[in-house]
Amino acid sequence: MSIVDRIRTVEQEMSALLAEGMRPEVKEPLEKLRKAAEAVGKAWSGSWLGYQANVYYRQLDAPPPGANFSREWGLMGGYGSGSTGDWVQCRSDDILDHIYELAGRPDRDALMVLADEAGERAMDAKASLISLTTALLRAAPNDEVLKGSLGELNGLILMDVSDVIKAWAPRGQVITHDTLAVSQGMTAPGHLRVTATTAVLNQPFAVAKELARLAKNMARHADALGIGTEPMKQTTQPSHIFIGHGRSPLWRELKDYIQDQLRLQPDEFNRVSAPGVTTLDRLKQMMDDAAFAFLVMTAEDEMSDGNKQARMNVVHEVGLFQGRLGFTRAIVLLEEGCEEFSNINGLGQIRFPKGKIAAIFHEVEKVLVREGLLTAR
Repeated sequence: MSIVDRIRTVEQEMSALLAEGMRPEVKEPLEKLRKAAEAVGKAWSGSWLGYQANVYYRQLDAPPPGANFSREWGLMGGYGSGSTGDWVQCRSDDILDHIYELAGRPDRDALMVLADEAGERAMDAKASLISLTTALLRAAPNDEVLKGSLGELNGLILMDVSDVIKAWAPRGQVITHDTLAVSQGMTAPGHLRVTATTAVLNQPFAVAKELARLAKNMARHADALGIGTEPMKQTTQPSHIFIGHGRSPLWRELKDYIQDQLRLQPDEFNRVSAPGVTTLDRLKQMMDDAAFAFLVMTAEDEMSDGNKQARMNVVHEVGLFQGRLGFTRAIVLLEEGCEEFSNINGLGQIRFPKGKIAAIFHEVEKVLVREGLLTAR
């Protein structure tokens, strides 16, 4: 596969990720949250100062003509110069709860998981494009288009909620007689916390759109220059830790452990969407990248005798990766209660209690140390 081919693969992956973000089950709840927060924001005092940040018009309605909030006096009153109208201080949690109620109570946790996974995919794609663009620049070191693309790639970041709020916060001196509000410092209003959250949840898909655009333009430009079309040579040793799995979410615990605790790069079949790439080609690519494989076999499919076996895709991956990497570098993690297949009986495997894959993490680490992929801690 050439550099240009790899760039086009990234474009396809990011276009697919953008399409996922446009699905109704993703887009609609986020849009409802944004609109609900916007509606509540019409009742806001307009201040970020202390308790004033969570002062809203009563019933969270937009204030009528003549009702004005005074940031100078807050809720103190001030000899005819204070706030006018029915302004009340609200609890931030109550504001959040009201907004989520207006939006139909979307599953925030599920949206966060989706956004986190999308963010990982987008940042992986960014890293790949930076590497590929750098490779193209070796062939055309003075090309301004490639230099500009590299600059744009480096500028693509994912912000968290606190980053967004900090960017939105007003700057400059505040003149006020409200000493209580001053003593409490700057505070983000409740409705803007929700708005910031929706922005963060949408962000990976916006980044994916930019990555797809940059990849498309770079591939076209490289074609025009006549560079990056030769097959790439393998210059580095495979380093990924492949995780084969079924539908059980236990594999995610293993992925997080390998990534966050052992600081290695996990990989799995569904990590990225690759439209137009066959299952066989995708598996071949993952085998080329893999230095080791853990095949998580969980009891999922019920057999005629009532016993449960692993998903057939995992069984297939066991054969492929043990054939490529050998039995010492393709280890089966077998859940208690999962039927053993005859062709893995006696081969490299680690058993774990039902639903408790974390119980064998120390064994996982020992195996990786043994194979030279990890230094003993």
